[in-house]
Amino acid sequence: MNTSIIKDWQQGILTLFSYVLIALALSYLFMRDILFNLNSVQLDRSGDGFKNYFAFAYQYNHGEGLWFEGMQYPYGDLLSFADGQPIIYQLFSLLKSIGIDITGHELFVVQSLPILGIILGGFILHKIMRLYDQSNLWSFVVVTACLGLSPQIFRFNSHFALAYMFCFPLVWYMLIKSEREKISKVVLVVVLSALLLIYGFIHPYHLLICAVFLLAYFGVKLLVKKFDWHVALSAIIPIILFLTITNAQDIYDDRTMNPWGSWLYKTEAPDFLPFYGWFSRIFDNILPLRTDYTEGYVYLGILVFVVPSLFTSTFAKKDIVIEKLSKELYLFISASVLVLMFAMGIHLYLTDNKINDWIPTLKHFRSLGRFSWPFYYIAFISLAIYFNNILKATNSKYIKWGLLSFVLIFWFLDVYKYTAFFNRKIEHYKAPNELYQNTRLLDALKTSNLTEDNFQGIIPLPISTEGAEKFNPRDNWFVKTEVIPFSFQTGIPFVGAYMSRTSLSRILKQYQLSCSPYIQKEALEDCASEKDFLIVVHKDEEKQFEDILNRAYFISETEENKLYGISIDSLSETKTIAVPDSISQPIYYDNFDNENQGMLSNGSLSANGETIIQDIKADSLDNINLMFSIWYRIDPDKSNVPLFSIRCLDVDGNIVQKDDYNDKSTFRFEVIGNWVQIKKELRIAKNTSTIRWIVNAEHLSLDHALVTSENDLFYKELGNDFAMMNHIIGKKE
Repeated sequence: MNTSIIKDWQQGILTLFSYVLIALALSYLFMRDILFNLNSVQLDRSGDGFKNYFAFAYQYNHGEGLWFEGMQYPYGDLLSFADGQPIIYQLFSLLKSIGIDITGHELFVVQSLPILGIILGGFILHKIMRLYDQSNLWSFVVVTACLGLSPQIFRFNSHFALAYMFCFPLVWYMLIKSEREKISKVVLVVVLSALLLIYGFIHPYHLLICAVFLLAYFGVKLLVKKFDWHVALSAIIPIILFLTITNAQDIYDDRTMNPWGSWLYKTEAPDFLPFYGWFSRIFDNILPLRTDYTEGYVYLGILVFVVPSLFTSTFAKKDIVIEKLSKELYLFISASVLVLMFAMGIHLYLTDNKINDWIPTLKHFRSLGRFSWPFYYIAFISLAIYFNNILKATNSKYIKWGLLSFVLIFWFLDVYKYTAFFNRKIEHYKAPNELYQNTRLLDALKTSNLTEDNFQGIIPLPISTEGAEKFNPRDNWFVKTEVIPFSFQTGIPFVGAYMSRTSLSRILKQYQLSCSPYIQKEALEDCASEKDFLIVVHKDEEKQFEDILNRAYFISETEENKLYGISIDSLSETKTIAVPDSISQPIYYDNFDNENQGMLSNGSLSANGETIIQDIKADSLDNINLMFSIWYRIDPDKSNVPLFSIRCLDVDGNIVQKDDYNDKSTFRFEVIGNWVQIKKELRIAKNTSTIRWIVNAEHLSLDHALVTSENDLFYKELGNDFAMMNHIIGKKE
């Protein structure tokens, strides 16, 4: 074998081993002793990290293929929508089939893979530095700082798949090799298409982030009159393949198309500055700094201040510095800036948000700030190359060593403070390996004469609808953190979701299982089993679900929760509404007959912006409890989450009382089809002349607005043999 090839291999192995040590050192900075206990300590006890761990572990132990049945019983969903890292699951499932079993070590796998990502990311960035003629030592220093300040570090205890630091750098490295004709255009298309497709089944954001960068680079090359068709195809082909494969597996066509958050989770000016350490301490009262990490965080380290200052100084020979920078790097920087503009939501501003209608797939990627990652890596490496070239062009060795020492010290301080900040978060949210160690529900069940085989599914009360995006009533933390481990330990799936972009019709059917006895439980018709359901409810919330628990049988309890069983027959019992002997008029009712089709009526109120539902005269309502209720329709697209407001005005129109509420501040809803009812009880303030009931929403349909006092008894017959009695809607007797 050629001697130079052997040396290259030896150097490569040594470099890779060095980044193993660097990755462990950086991981220790923000994990501390947890680094040595990755299978016994969770980095996140109840948030996204816990859910992602559950999805992977449940599928590995109880699932099969890419359809995930651990949540959303009796329907299930695609594993990718549960952030279960489908391609990683498939890999370990394949290894399991040949005898390599990670059962009992799932937590170690999901928490150690991001560390492997640091190793691979460091190795690739190091090779990129070397391609730009940077010394081996300088490359190690720069890449270590780059990894230590990466915005992806904050994904280590949440969306584990988003913590993989090698994903974008590998695409960048392949592009550089292609530009230098080390690989052919056809090979680039094949390799990048396969790579990005794999990324999509790790986490779809990796696919789109890299694809958007490739398209930006293609656009930049067009500006210099080069038509790099292979770059465009490398972006388009994997997107088409991913959507084709996903759509072929996806049986749902009513996922939320306009999730909330695009305008919130983007990169903004404060995200370019650190929220910790020396900078925060000095400029906290001067600049509008963040106080915590955000999705759009993209601080480039001390060089973002140093390089511009040096570049305008008199001792740097700018012609030499510029001459040593390749046109290739300028093009990459330009492309990364375009992607940064995307991360800042410029495309939303320029098109007045219409681009999401033109390209509906973009609506699913609401966390725009993550698209700043290509800019981070390219800009960080580029600034380091600029700085190194400036040092080389500086005649004074004192200035040269002084500048270098200054940068190294501040890199160290930034990395230390950044990782220390994250470590405090980990220490706050860490927990034992809950899926294996939290056996409270399992132990409680064992005290009865029942086993997990007696139940077909778990109903946690209240039912979580996380992922529906447009309908997210509050759930109970204690119920959640006991139900998820119990589901893993027994294999019993649970009703409800802790995932993203669920089917709206299915999640609403599931939520009906927690509605009043007047609501038909449509999901029960889709259950293949006749077994009972296991109900888990927090002790403080039993009274809220008394109407359900009265039909159930008590099983056992833990310190926080109670367990009940309920048969399908008992759960499906539906009450009817009888005509009352006496009827009184409510304070206010409207079914909006003059508008478009409503819920069991001929009309509805259309709200687009702040809309007054009604101004109610309140001359005799001082200090009286009123109940407000209204139904609104949830559509996959167009409509958003409404914010309701009740404002008590005096005779001069001044607000004397104000109460804002929405789904997250409401405990329990009624659901019929895709209509949900939200209620609010309020004691009217003294000196109230007018009660102004307002909704702020977009493209929202509302119906059956009702306000009653404690002594009112309102009755109205609706369509399809339904009736309304006060704030209840159900079938007529």
